[in-house]
Amino acid sequence: MDFSEDSVVRCFSCGTWVRSIATDIVPTGERDDMERWCNGCINTVDANTRTLLAPGYTPAPLELEEGT
Repeated sequence: MDFSEDSVVRCFSCGTWVRSIATDIVPTGERDDMERWCNGCINTVDANTRTLLAPGYTPAPLELEEGT
C-alpha cells in the first residue's frame, strides 16, 4: 500500500495527528455534528457503549462532592 499521497489530519476527539485513512467522519453530540475521529477513539466509544447497553450491567454509583 502506498501512503505517499495520503493526507494527515487531526482527530477531533483525542487531537492526535493520523493518516486520513485511519479516520472516519461520525455524527456526535446532541445535534449530530459531523466530526473526524480516529479509528482508536471510535473503537473505544463503541466498546464502552456495548458495555453500557449489555443486559444486567449496573454502573458504579457516582460519588459527587458538594459544590461540584
